[in-house]
Amino acid sequence: MSVIGDIIRKDRDDFVRISVKEYKGFPYVDIRSHFKDLKGEAMPTQKGVTINPINIGRLIDLLILARAELNKNNHSDSPY
Repeated sequence: MSVIGDIIRKDRDDFVRISVKEYKGFPYVDIRSHFKDLKGEAMPTQKGVTINPINIGRLIDLLILARAELNKNNHSDSPY
């Protein structure tokens, strides 16, 4: 597994982790909610999605469109 990065949600103990994993010899991108246990270790939850690499480009395109829509309607705290 290769951790790409984390997006903090409510606080440092509640975050979404993006990672690249492999299952049965096939790579995929995992976008999953995590929390930190009492020892401070990141623990995955069942909330998340796995994305086939063939769909990554389309996902990025859709996220860019979503960002533009948020910026257009002033629903974003910090437009990018």
